[in-house]
Amino acid sequence: MARPTKLDDLTAKKIVSALEAGVSRRGAANAANVDYATLKRWLASGRAGDEPYCAFCARVEQAEAKAERVVVDALMVAVGKGNVAAITLWLQQRRAADWGVKVTDAANDGSDPVGVDLTADQVQSLADAMRKVG
Repeated sequence: MARPTKLDDLTAKKIVSALEAGVSRRGAANAANVDYATLKRWLASGRAGDEPYCAFCARVEQAEAKAERVVVDALMVAVGKGNVAAITLWLQQRRAADWGVKVTDAANDGSDPVGVDLTADQVQSLADAMRKVG
């Protein structure tokens, strides 16, 4: 017999609330006292159509979309004001094939971009550096 899920309404609310505030999935899991691997399992079960995870998965996606919209709106205001760092960030993220940061390694001949994951602090450092140059 399977263990009962730890996904209750309070835990779901904590995770969704954190995601709406822009916290990462790992951070949201932490805030709800849930192991990140457990959250990933719940979301995978939700994508497979299993309840109660399916409804929870939809709430997570809605919360992330809401947080993204807030950030994109603020970014586009900065772009509209001619903020070079904001423009560069938007181009690098949305038009990565043409504007993205290209990093090569020994296993790559340089023709294919290599994905780079940056923390918020690293993005801010890059934006500050671009501001000084531009």
